[in-house]
Parts: sequence; C-alpha cells; structure tokens
Amino acid sequence: MFINYTPHLLLATLAGRAIASPTPVNEAKALLTAPQAGIADGTYFVDLNEDGTTNYTVITPEAILKGRAASLNTPKAGSALVARGSRAHCSNHGVDAASLAGAQRAFAEMCGNGYWFNSRAIAQVWGSAIAYGCNYGNGQTCHSADVWSFYGGIDNGCGYASAGWWSMEEWKASYGREVNPAGYC
Repeated sequence: MFINYTPHLLLATLAGRAIASPTPVNEAKALLTAPQAGIADGTYFVDLNEDGTTNYTVITPEAILKGRAASLNTPKAGSALVARGSRAHCSNHGVDAASLAGAQRAFAEMCGNGYWFNSRAIAQVWGSAIAYGCNYGNGQTCHSADVWSFYGGIDNGCGYASAGWWSMEEWKASYGREVNPAGYC
C-alpha cells in the first residue's frame, strides 16, 4: 500500500514505491513531515517526493524479511555510542510515555539482528509517537542493540520520554523519536 501525504490530502493507492536518491552531505533537504493524524500504527518507508511532500509506504512482513536478508551482506560498524560525531540532540518537548514505549519496542524489534533500508527514513508510528531511523547516505542497517543504545543516549541527554535523536555522523544516519505530528530527519 502506498500512502501519499500532503498537508491537505491523504491518498491511498496501489502504485509502486518511489526510490529516493542518496542525499549528499552538503545538500540540505526538507524535513520529513509527520503522517496525518489517524494513519494506522505500523512501520513505514518514508521518502520525499520531488514536490516536497512526504510518502509513507507500509513495510510489509515480507519486506522486513528481505531487509534482514540484505543486511547479512552489510558489515556492522564498531560501537555505536563511541563513534566519532555521535551524540544526542534534544527537541525540547515530551512524548507520551506509553506511545513512545510501543514505538521504540516495535522499531527495535523490526531492526532485529540487522535490517537494511535505503529509503530516506523508516518510521514506526505508534499512537502519538514516532520512532525513526534516517538515512543520509547510500543505505543503512539498523540493529536492535544499537537502537536501544541510541534511545538510552537520548534518555540520558534529553530526559526520559523526551523527543530527540542520536546522530551518527560516521554512518550518515540518525535514530530518534518524536511526537506525531512533527517533522524529523
């Protein structure tokens, strides 16, 4: 299912998913907009359209298995929390603790022992929270253990149930959590 979100319109079609090209480090891109209120809880590939609107495409169980298989060919970098340029960034507002717990748990479970993605982001929508991973390079592999470390780093740097993200400059990635609706990546 392909969901095309614009500020005034939410269309569901059976069209194919658009592939985003990598973002050069020095090129600024617009923030991804949060899904419209009422979007189903679930995991989504998230990309920008050429017109600046944000696409949310449901990640099916089959796609999760495919992403995990692709991650087997991707070497895992060293320790996430000691990588050069890694740190917490705070959004200075809270997130509902119950929604946040569900979003983070589902996102980490999806990453498992390795999940590769090449969309601009992947996002887990759960109630009023979004847990996400941002790709600023040529694809990313998330791992559950790393994701939980990032959430712990955000907790330590920003406070429990606070919106924020953990940047991984060496990986050209960031992982975080936000309220729905709010922009990210």
